Amino acid sequence: LFRSVKSGIMYAIVLGLILLLRGIVGAFFWMLNYEAATRIKYGSLALLYRKVVHLKTMKDKTVGDIVNFISNDGQRLWDGIIMGPFIIGGPMILVMGCVYSVVYLG
Repeated sequence: LFRSVKSGIMYAIVLGLILLLRGIVGAFFWMLNYEAATRIKYGSLALLYRKVVHLKTMKDKTVGDIVNFISNDGQRLWDGIIMGPFIIGGPMILVMGCVYSVVYLG
């Protein structure tokens, strides 16, 4: 009985440490996604604004239309970079979970 209680406490401590490590690693990758999204979004916005400034004519577009278009594109880039790893990783986690369930649970 003492040995099973001791091993149970050890499993609980190890599980807690693994969850702590998972949280730290997840926060680190979230930070990297935000940094990459910020750089790509504002770099592309700078390129688009420079292109708009050098336009000779805007044909049937107003300044508000162009600024709105550029802002929406920047937000789409931001969202894609922030949520992209979750979209890519989600199916992989699903498959690995199914394989784990079949192998270990039968």
